[in-house]
Amino acid sequence: MEITYLKGVGPKKAELYKRLGIETVERLTEHYPRDYVDFTDTKTIREAEIGDICAFRAVVASKRYPGSYASRVSVYKALLTDGEGEITAVFFNSQYIFDRLNVNQEYIFYGKIGGDLMDLQINSPQFVLPNEEGLIPKYPLTSGLTNNVLISNMKTALAAVKRTENLPADIVERFSLLGADEAMRKIHFPKSRDEYQAARKRLVFEELLTLKLGLSQLKNCGRMLSGAVMTDVDLSRFYASLPFTPTNAQLKAVDDCIADMKRLYPMNRLIQGDVGSGKTLVAAAAAYFARCNGFTTLVMAPTEVLARQHYDTFSGFLEPLGVTIGLLSGSMTAAEKREMRAAAENGEIEVLIGTHALIQKSVNIKRLGLVIVDEQHRFGVGQRSALAEKGAGRMPAQLPQEGGTDAALLRATGADRMSAQLPQEGGTDAALLRATGVAPHIMAMSATPIPRTLALIVYGDLDVSILNEMPKGRIPVKTYAVDSSFRARVYNFIKKHIAAGRQAFIVCPRVEQSETDTGAAEKKSAIEYYNTLTNGDFAGIPTGLLYGKMKQTDKDAVMNNFRDNKLKLLISTTVIEVGIDVPNAVVMLIENAEQFGLSQLHQLRGRVGRGSAESFCILMTDSKSEYTRARTKAMVDTADGYKIADIDLQLRGPGNFFGREQSGLPPMRVADLADDSGQLDEIDKLAEEILRTDARLEKEKNAGLRANVAKLFGNVDEYGWN
Repeated sequence: MEITYLKGVGPKKAELYKRLGIETVERLTEHYPRDYVDFTDTKTIREAEIGDICAFRAVVASKRYPGSYASRVSVYKALLTDGEGEITAVFFNSQYIFDRLNVNQEYIFYGKIGGDLMDLQINSPQFVLPNEEGLIPKYPLTSGLTNNVLISNMKTALAAVKRTENLPADIVERFSLLGADEAMRKIHFPKSRDEYQAARKRLVFEELLTLKLGLSQLKNCGRMLSGAVMTDVDLSRFYASLPFTPTNAQLKAVDDCIADMKRLYPMNRLIQGDVGSGKTLVAAAAAYFARCNGFTTLVMAPTEVLARQHYDTFSGFLEPLGVTIGLLSGSMTAAEKREMRAAAENGEIEVLIGTHALIQKSVNIKRLGLVIVDEQHRFGVGQRSALAEKGAGRMPAQLPQEGGTDAALLRATGADRMSAQLPQEGGTDAALLRATGVAPHIMAMSATPIPRTLALIVYGDLDVSILNEMPKGRIPVKTYAVDSSFRARVYNFIKKHIAAGRQAFIVCPRVEQSETDTGAAEKKSAIEYYNTLTNGDFAGIPTGLLYGKMKQTDKDAVMNNFRDNKLKLLISTTVIEVGIDVPNAVVMLIENAEQFGLSQLHQLRGRVGRGSAESFCILMTDSKSEYTRARTKAMVDTADGYKIADIDLQLRGPGNFFGREQSGLPPMRVADLADDSGQLDEIDKLAEEILRTDARLEKEKNAGLRANVAKLFGNVDEYGWN
């Protein structure tokens, strides 16, 4: 039912709900509280300290109305007592609420304790009768919609909706879960913390199981595609051309990829490694292997700066071996794009590199055999599905006989690198080949270390190779945490290294932006900061400025000048967080370091220390909070990205490890990948158990699970679910 027709809503409120993504009554019931006011955990008035936000039981001893209503602010006061202590409740311009209090009646009050030791005071407290105690929900809101209105509408919605049970009965019983409808009601209006925990346990369990089943289905569906099957190639020529010796971890990752690409179904592998661990070498080796097998490679990066850097790196690795490299980006002219697309379609380009423009339907690539996606967590399973659609052709319905014309046709349409012996009709491999079509192999790369439990979900549709060795000669970056009293010394330290021929980064103070701000505040702040430095301490030093909303051509010009050492100092926002590689840059100053996440600080630090010279990262913050101290200590103590990821997870707690927009996953309504990571092992095993006997969730008992997956993952276009 449309929410407009829910009693108490109507067209005007429906527009407000639409801002929250709520258009139906059923969707309203899935708008879960972000917190609760707990009227069950009470203190005595004497126990309450100034500054506490707490609940207490008290009787209204007396009430005092304003002496005059002529002033703009009418103050209403009630003296409250619990027999041992007294406190004054103050209400401003709230006669309706004040009139609800009856003298000599006991209530439970909730709010922030103020005043002084002689005269405690609580301003505009919430209150309920003792028989109404429980947890009062606090919902995510939008301007014009109050919490009290939402509570009222929610009660009406819950009276009109009954939630269907989508978990099999044996799972509900086995894991001691509440029923679906009971959990929905208790998550909104729990009578106690225990009720809340039980309701949340059920909803989180169902949501994580749905997510894991969906990702596993995507992985399994990929294995029902026929891949661009490749055969062994001697890579000694590639390795001999390198100016350095690869690490054992890099060699193993290359072997993993080659083994995958020789299978009948497509590779779907993540290369995960800390900043500077050499992921690009693995990608270049895989691209060379694909090229030697007659296939084209597509490389996608999250930003144009990184795409251009990949173009330079891949060119350095592969052009001496005769591989043709192309770049396709949003900043190219229409004519340049047409020319590059035509070259890719004609097979003139063997490795094509670019940004999101690559997944547009106008880009067709001849004999695409490998797709490499950098910074995988910024893309997600939906965009990988779009890339997989650019395969080399479709398999015929009937398997060909070896030696026949169909076999020749098969080889001409993209599967011509199959193993010499075609599979026997009726076998498992034959079933794989008869599936939906020839799909390219997919390699995802990420420099964002993730604790193992989170990786079970975040990379649930991928096999994983971890680069846990750093290339020889890499010197750890020295990290220091200082306050702004060291600013002059830090600036002189930067200027000393610039005078010695080196380069440096300064990361701008971060700007908090509103929902409607499209980057104007960040742009203004960055420009003001740049002007202050270039007209002051760094006057006369060639300095560039980089921020998110710059025109791409301007970004490219700044980055090229910095890479070519024409600029000695780069002042930037976090647009430099990922991938920028300038070996001559040896100092990074991060302003207002307390405003950045720990993993983000580690990613920023990874922009220095990429050459053979000693490098430094300086975190500047005046924050004295324990949280900031713990984060800066972690940065100073270790350069291990996986240790930092674990610390980050512990410190940040619920909801903040990635930031929702970067997880690459369908949105979670209740579950939190950090806070609920303890359940992931159990759920991973359960999902595997379910799919072992019902790979496509086609059994009647699993119909609800299938419906959940379809709902969470949305349509085929976005997530490839079918």
